[in-house]
Amino acid sequence: VTAASEPTASASRLIVRLQPGGAFGSGHHPSTRVAMMLLERALDAYQDATVLDCGCGSGLLAIAAIGLGASRTLGFDIDAHAIDLARRHAELNSVADRCQWRTGQLGDLQGRWDLLVANLPPGILCKLGDGFQDHVGKGLIVAGFEDRTAAKIEAALPWASVVDRVHVDGWSATWLEPRTLR
Repeated sequence: VTAASEPTASASRLIVRLQPGGAFGSGHHPSTRVAMMLLERALDAYQDATVLDCGCGSGLLAIAAIGLGASRTLGFDIDAHAIDLARRHAELNSVADRCQWRTGQLGDLQGRWDLLVANLPPGILCKLGDGFQDHVGKGLIVAGFEDRTAAKIEAALPWASVVDRVHVDGWSATWLEPRTLR
């Protein structure tokens, strides 16, 4: 992950260019880094996947998903400014034709995606836990919580089984699959 002018963080084979703009997702925060680590692993497993980025902020994870092999992404956020910024970032990274953006809430969406990724605060992850189930085809990556909160987040997703976990600087991310897939 690279900001428009400065390096920030990177997956092993990806550069995403970003401009400063006030939405979460610069690549600097450990929660973004752990989400990226699992995103790379999941997209190795789910070839040519469709990806839903729940609470997309700057669009970093949706854009990175394209760079890591996703066929198309939908990023959505409750913040219209974040969606405008994500659109600009997709254009900057020449992936606008495979990224869609929408302002709204999870309950507003219809359909399933192969992979849903959500880097959100723990309270929101727990609140949305059951709602994720309606949109996950193959896998779910949740991030945005400290290591000590991981068990609580996973307990809010009783319909899914843990595939993998990563931890960086006290922050965690978990990759899960619906129990019917395992």
